[in-house]
Amino acid sequence: MSEQILEVENIYAVFYDGEPISIKHSSMISNTPSPRYKRFAFPNSGHAFKLCESLNSYHNTTKFHVVKFTSWISIDKDEES
Repeated sequence: MSEQILEVENIYAVFYDGEPISIKHSSMISNTPSPRYKRFAFPNSGHAFKLCESLNSYHNTTKFHVVKFTSWISIDKDEES
């Protein structure tokens, strides 16, 4: 297995009604006892827009939208609040 670390200029995230989200997926069919969390932030806008369109269609709304992050602040684990 090979892994490459690639630099990106922006991160694109799906928000709901102006707020950041997390997407939890549970399945009664799966043998996995705990829920799984789906990605909602991507280095490529195409993936974010595709997820946004899918969520808007599934939930019959237009409140999901894509936010582009062009800068960020680095924090330490102890600083998280």
